[in-house]
Amino acid sequence: MIRRLTNIRMIFDKNGKCKAFHSDWYLNRYGEIKTNKKQEYESTL
Repeated sequence: MIRRLTNIRMIFDKNGKCKAFHSDWYLNRYGEIKTNKKQEYESTL
């Protein structure tokens, strides 16, 4: 089951920088952030 991040528009990393989520990003069933496009996202939370 894929739960898309429809309600999350942006997050803040440890440096206070705002990172906007792309519409094609989603959470897999393990709670990891994935994307349909081959883009990497490093979680800093």
